[in-house]
Amino acid sequence: MSTQNFEIMDSDPETRTLSGGVAARLRSEILNGALEPGRRLGMAELTERYGAGMSPVREALSRLAGEGLVQSEGQRGFRVAAMSREDFNEIVMLRQMVEEAGVRAAIEKGDETWEASLVAAFHVLERRLAALLGKASESNLAAYEDAHRAFHFAIIAGAGSKRLSRMQQRLYEEARRYRLLFYRKQFAGSAIDFSEAAAAHREILDAVLARDADLAAKILRSHVTLINDFDLED
Repeated sequence: MSTQNFEIMDSDPETRTLSGGVAARLRSEILNGALEPGRRLGMAELTERYGAGMSPVREALSRLAGEGLVQSEGQRGFRVAAMSREDFNEIVMLRQMVEEAGVRAAIEKGDETWEASLVAAFHVLERRLAALLGKASESNLAAYEDAHRAFHFAIIAGAGSKRLSRMQQRLYEEARRYRLLFYRKQFAGSAIDFSEAAAAHREILDAVLARDADLAAKILRSHVTLINDFDLED
């Protein structure tokens, strides 16, 4: 997600640069499970952990609160956002609504330049997927995840709505935490099977390029529920 969406603009440029670095590291540790859901994020601990001052850390926390990865508790500070089945189901529902509205608007408004950017994003996704299938490593999974995110964002970009894209990006990042948890739980110590991912994304691309809004919306609604069946408590 573009951190510019949640930039705090009343601080000096140096602090914003430092807070961006802290936010990136903190975001990564939340997403990969190093900082577990519900964990208290004390200022003293974080300034030492990331080697940054209070102001950059506070801005980073506020930024991630805007992304839904951190929860503010007022005077009591911050915690890593909790995870629950109810929260995940709500994210899925909202993603379905936003993805469907977004792809319909993109198909209606998107031009040839948008189509070209979408094809390019799919090409990168295919290459990253091939590398992942060839060697299921953490680095290849991270590269695939980046390409997967870029492809989905490229679809909705065709709608030409910054607000809609921001909604999509925020919900994607909130869902991504659950998806990465799913990967860790289901595939720990085993090869990750993404053999059907290329075909699924090719179906999405083909429907969008064919300007078949109903089919594209149907596929996307199904696609965002693919990791619905897993136990958060195990």
